[in-house]
Amino acid sequence: MQSAVTSLTTQVKESSQQSGYKAALLSGLDNNPDLNSQTIQRAARDAIKARQILMNIAPTSPLAPGKLTHEQLITKIKAALASLANEDSPELDVKAINQYRNGGMVIEMLTPEGATYLKKKDIKEKFIEKLDPMAMMKDHTYPVVIQFIPLTFNPSSEDQLQKLEQENSWECGAITLARWIKPPEKRNDKQ
Repeated sequence: MQSAVTSLTTQVKESSQQSGYKAALLSGLDNNPDLNSQTIQRAARDAIKARQILMNIAPTSPLAPGKLTHEQLITKIKAALASLANEDSPELDVKAINQYRNGGMVIEMLTPEGATYLKKKDIKEKFIEKLDPMAMMKDHTYPVVIQFIPLTFNPSSEDQLQKLEQENSWECGAITLARWIKPPEKRNDKQ
């Protein structure tokens, strides 16, 4: 699946200017008989998510919804990105920006490498400082239920969360929140 997303992203970047996004997306997948339309759609969604940056903007921020026109917002974001560009950085260009009334904003970068670069801790801090110090960049998170965790596990302990990540070969910080489905005080005595 990851190779399909990588292949699609490369093909989209190379041919999106020529014949459009749909043609670029489908060009590399139509010669593979094992792929169905759901797989293609999933790969397209994953490719888009790989290019997205999620942000929360405070209501008092100068970037808050209704305080700037869309063109002014684009200009500010592009200026903040331009300040980060150097010879080691990938292409930092914006494809689309969606701002929501609740203060959420989705910035879609032109390439997944640009989005990955922007999510690095030191680069993220510089970008937020240039754009709006009150803004917050969020990661895509997914709720996951893990069965058969020992009752001795303490989900509020950072050490135990790090140990769980290490034992399962997950990235450091992959677990953003952990809790029991059933609170410990409501458990049966024999549980």
